[in-house]
Amino acid sequence: MRESDYNLALSTLKALVSLRYKISVGQEDKSSVKYMNLPPEKYLMSNGYCPRPLDLEGIELPPTMVELVDQLAENGHNIWAANRISDGWTYGMANVREGVLVSRWRGRKEIIF
Repeated sequence: MRESDYNLALSTLKALVSLRYKISVGQEDKSSVKYMNLPPEKYLMSNGYCPRPLDLEGIELPPTMVELVDQLAENGHNIWAANRISDGWTYGMANVREGVLVSRWRGRKEIIF
């Protein structure tokens, strides 16, 4: 697991607690957890690793969670931006050095999806 993946998961859980959401551990029986079966001919790496993300297809969030999704996405974007600034990225009109001077830097809410 990459450190950035771990840190994103950790900051997401901390954000949930900060936003006053209650988190509890589910049942001990994890046999009902579904994973995606990705075709090994495409996803199997030479070292034997094949990703198995959770299968979220049948999971539906209630409408009340839309605000939470937006808050978590904005927080994730802000963490990303803070890390880039810490790495020396700045806002400018053109990319002077690839990945350092970002000409289209925007807050998450200004990004059009």
